[in-house]
Amino acid sequence: MSGVPVTPGVRDTAIDWIVRMQSGLMSAADHLALQHWRQACA
Repeated sequence: MSGVPVTPGVRDTAIDWIVRMQSGLMSAADHLALQHWRQACA
């Protein structure tokens, strides 16, 4: 961990993405949306 605090909203959204990824049902559009979300949060 980087030691930078994570807001509850970012944490909750990250959890949602993890659940989607582990479901094995993510579409190409989902993967692109995840990539965009990660870039926006960086």
